Parts: sequence; structure tokens; C-alpha cells
Amino acid sequence: SQAMEPSLGHSVSLIKLSKYEDKQ
Repeated sequence: SQAMEPSLGHSVSLIKLSKYEDKQ
């Protein structure tokens, strides 16, 4: 569980970044 947290957060960051770049 502890090892998955960073990966999950990284994935969410990538998704947010993609959506943010998509709007621009």
C-alpha cells in the first residue's frame, strides 16, 4: 500500500497535467 501511494499520486499528476495542457 505504501509503495503504491507514490505511483498513484504520480499517475494523478500526469492526468491533471494532460488535462491542463489540453485546455491551453
